[in-house]
Amino acid sequence: MGDGGILFDAHSWKTHVLNPAAAAVYETLLEHSQDAPYPVSETLHILQNELGLDPDTPEIQELLTRLKRLGIVA
Repeated sequence: MGDGGILFDAHSWKTHVLNPAAAAVYETLLEHSQDAPYPVSETLHILQNELGLDPDTPEIQELLTRLKRLGIVA
């Protein structure tokens, strides 16, 4: 998918398409999480300090909501 990505949720059988920015966030969180849901406070720290993103924007809030539903962020 170019720079983006696709996530498949085996529990709901839903496929989620990630744009390049969302895919970068997802990959960064996976590097830190070690296959466990990543705490929200630490996720916000990574977004701000490692990726230079503002977690208060509507786009990032929507992404965090999606990642919570998928069990990637706790």
